[in-house]
Amino acid sequence: MIYAKNYTIYKPNMKGTGSALNLDLSQNGLFLEITRQVEGERKFDWDNKITVKLDLVDIAKILLGFKTLREISIFHNPDARNQIQGERSKTVNMKFSKEYGCYYLRVGYKVKESVQQIGIPINLEEAIIMDELLRFAIPRLVSWERVEVKGRERIEEGQDNSQVSSRAQEAQSNGQETKVSKEEEPEIISPF
Repeated sequence: MIYAKNYTIYKPNMKGTGSALNLDLSQNGLFLEITRQVEGERKFDWDNKITVKLDLVDIAKILLGFKTLREISIFHNPDARNQIQGERSKTVNMKFSKEYGCYYLRVGYKVKESVQQIGIPINLEEAIIMDELLRFAIPRLVSWERVEVKGRERIEEGQDNSQVSSRAQEAQSNGQETKVSKEEEPEIISPF
């Protein structure tokens, strides 16, 4: 199965002060990218985007913000382990506006004394799609095997469910007790 691994929100406006946001899931992680609209055009300046690599805690914070409508803040210091600590930092802030009925996400990038900030409104429909992509990313980023347990039969992602069910039906129609072999016993997978 092929999955689309990114989601982009475009918010151009007539003043040329719009912005665009892209969530990109790759083998290297989940990246949040944001950029400004090119003034006077309906194009976006992806060459000058701000990129933040989201870790699992960052993803959880954003999901929590969507769920609780609370304001969230993420701070990254890419130079934390270098001698030039504090010269560069990235921030992600998101809050829900009751007045406008949408979330507002702002990403900042600071280099020494220079600060660049780009914000974008995210409506509720876009938030639902972002929520799904963020939830999709978590098990892939930590390589958890997705397992669905039905009765005592183990069904792995991509396995044809009809194969498991047909074996159980065949055993019942022959008057046999349905038994599940050791290799079919469900594996309990927990993130905790």
